[in-house]
This record gives sequence, C-alpha cells and structure tokens, in this order.
Amino acid sequence: MALPPRIGFHASHEQFSPSELLAVARAAEQTGFDCAMSSDHFRPWGLAQGHSGFAWSWLGAAMATTRLPFLVISAPGYRYHPAIWISSDLGWHAARIAELAELGFDEIQLHQVGRNQQAFIDAFGGARAACAAPLRGEPE
Repeated sequence: MALPPRIGFHASHEQFSPSELLAVARAAEQTGFDCAMSSDHFRPWGLAQGHSGFAWSWLGAAMATTRLPFLVISAPGYRYHPAIWISSDLGWHAARIAELAELGFDEIQLHQVGRNQQAFIDAFGGARAACAAPLRGEPE
C-alpha cells in the first residue's frame, strides 16, 4: 500500500537569515506542513541572494524548536575541507578516521546530527580521547 504524500517546504538559506528562517520553519509547522528540506550551500550563487547559513548548525536549532522531520541536501567534496564527511555508514567513518590518524592527525572531532544517534554513540562515544593512538598502531 502506498503511503500518503507528505507536503514539505524548502528552508532556503539563500533567501533568509538563520533567525528569519527559523521563524519560517515554525510558521510552516503551525500551518500544517509535514516536513522541511534544507539546502547546504557554501555561499549564495547569485547577487540577489544575500544569505548562506550553515545548514548543519541551523538544523540543530530547527529540530529543537519544531517537530518537523528535516531533510538536507548537501554535496561535500570540492567545497568542504576533507575533515567534514557525511555518511550513515559507521564502518566508512572508522576507515576515514584510521586514514586521518595515519596522516598524523592527533585530534579528530566526530559529530552526528539528527535522530537515532545510539549506533554512532555506541561505535565512537567511548573512545573520545584515545581513538587516534590505537589507529596509528601506537600503544594505548
């Protein structure tokens, strides 16, 4: 059986400042929208677009103040430092951490955004301070 369609709105960081966009998200929820989509752009791509809020930080505020589920469109790669990676595959993240440790990074910050964080916490939460040394083959 097909699920009923959900009607969402686009939280456009290019059009609104972060605080204005948060007010728009609250209004969208009160109006009856089912979800929201947010784009993540490094900078506005046109002269008429004066804003470029960092979607990942803004999503924390939006999800804390509304009950809407949010989707984010993000294309890391050419525009993000390689330390910012997005994936739901914990094994992939572990391999990237090992790779950074081999390159000599001794401090790596891990962030997981959104709901259902328990798997991420179980995998990485207890190894905050000492994760790099074992990955480099050093004694713990």
